[in-house]
Amino acid sequence: MTKKIRIRPRFYFIVIVVSALLIGLGVILLQGPSEVYAQAGSITFEKETDAVVMRDERIVRTENYGKTVFAVSEGEKVEQGVKVADVYKWGYNENSLKDLMDIQQKIKDYQENNILRDILDKDLDGINSKISENEDEMASIVSGKQRGDLLGLQRGLEALMLQRRAYLKKTVKADEELTGLYNQEDELLRRIDSWKIEILADAPGIASFYLDGCEDLLRLENMEKVTYADLKNIIKGLGKSQSKETASLKPLYRLVNDGKWYCLLLSQGEALSALRPDTVLDVNFEGFYEKTYEAKVTAVREMEDGAWITILEINDAIGSMLDVRRVKAHLRTDFSGIMIPFSAVKTQDGKEGVYLIDGNSKRFVIVDVLAKDGENCIIRPRYAGDDIPVNQKISLK
Repeated sequence: MTKKIRIRPRFYFIVIVVSALLIGLGVILLQGPSEVYAQAGSITFEKETDAVVMRDERIVRTENYGKTVFAVSEGEKVEQGVKVADVYKWGYNENSLKDLMDIQQKIKDYQENNILRDILDKDLDGINSKISENEDEMASIVSGKQRGDLLGLQRGLEALMLQRRAYLKKTVKADEELTGLYNQEDELLRRIDSWKIEILADAPGIASFYLDGCEDLLRLENMEKVTYADLKNIIKGLGKSQSKETASLKPLYRLVNDGKWYCLLLSQGEALSALRPDTVLDVNFEGFYEKTYEAKVTAVREMEDGAWITILEINDAIGSMLDVRRVKAHLRTDFSGIMIPFSAVKTQDGKEGVYLIDGNSKRFVIVDVLAKDGENCIIRPRYAGDDIPVNQKISLK
């Protein structure tokens, strides 16, 4: 006969208690920790955003003109007093320029064929040889056989031609025929000079003849006035503000500060909230990835409807960005500071922040999430006076 085992009520009580403890422990394990400690760390920040280039430049305007002869190349560095261009007023006669070239050719032919025909002149031969070499090199560049500075060669050729004319006038004794040609040349030169205005650089800088119509809107003094809508229209290629032009004055060229320029970044919401004044970062521009610029945030402007304008200052040669206005900017920097799990970042009244645990109480501190990397993030208190030290206890709930 099998003996019955009697289970005491105390056994059931122990089973219930143990089960409750196991269930409670399981819930705790599933829920994870309720708090973390702030730690020091570093995470890389990378973003790409629309940007508008603003240069430290001045538009040089001159009397309304009908013809321009540039004396320097696009993007060439000029010093104060250097000739940038010759401009010819409205009403100038193009035929007079052609007549001058014809007369000068007649003078040269007459001097060489009638007076210097049987005379050996080593100095003149040297000048003529340099002119021929210059013309041959220009022809090779135009035909694509070689590369070179065509405008520089043209200026060199003009200087040699002037040197030859001056030498021949000094060396060759003029007869009646030659004197008549000289008088015609002088009359044409006086007429042309009355139309011509010589434009000299009044300060050092980079000369650029490319104008996109945004120069007046994007002057440095408008840095704090230009709107998000203005910049957005420029990005879209719409709504350009035409450079000021009057009946008597017309834009001719830009004189650009080569060593300092600006980049205005456009963003929405919290995309670039990590970038505060004095943040230093590396910038590459789409289409010009071979060059990395170091930039510093100088201002952050909060606009309407969650839009932001972040202003970068770049102290570097402007190079390929001389004629660029709208571009994609790739931003990169390393943020070091307080690292916590991103799950500790909560939202209160539409603002991101963390709950600091002080004893038995919690306090909400608004923060900027500077960078995220998987589960963790680098944070920084948004307002002065809110400090989050290393080992500060932070709530995860």
